[in-house]
Amino acid sequence: MRHLIVTLCVGAGLLGAAGLLSAQDGTAAASATGASRPDEVIFARRILMDTIGRNNDIIHDTVDGVHDWDPDGVRARLDAMSSMLLAFPHLYAPGTDLWSEEAEAADASSVSLSTPDAWTEFDAFYMAAQEASATALDAALTRDDDSLKAGIELLEGQCESCHSRFRQPRTSGRDGL
Repeated sequence: MRHLIVTLCVGAGLLGAAGLLSAQDGTAAASATGASRPDEVIFARRILMDTIGRNNDIIHDTVDGVHDWDPDGVRARLDAMSSMLLAFPHLYAPGTDLWSEEAEAADASSVSLSTPDAWTEFDAFYMAAQEASATALDAALTRDDDSLKAGIELLEGQCESCHSRFRQPRTSGRDGL
């Protein structure tokens, strides 16, 4: 239920923002689109994935004993990650598959880290994100610590599988944003 409320609030916010943009003159609305500013969409998607990754790192550090065990805090992070994973594939508009060595050298934050397969096999990519979102939500809703930890491990495997299929190999200088 909480996940549904978060999703509805995010959706309402996006609709409100779209309404504000459409209420302005056509020039302002057009300049804010992914079609005219694909680098901004790429940057947004990189920020979102970086935030998912930071939450995941804290969860694993908590499970590994680096931080005090806080199951409610872990569940809250998983709940937030679930919402982010639902939104993530919607930032893969056509034209946002931008990468070249020159573009990366000029501004690494404006190039895609995704493989072309994220677009050519979008249905599989979309389903992977949806499944990971459901796993994160299921783990967030469990009240049993062993089930919580099992859900975290399942989610980790789903993330690694998606990254191996749809993310460019990491090289020096390509980590993070």
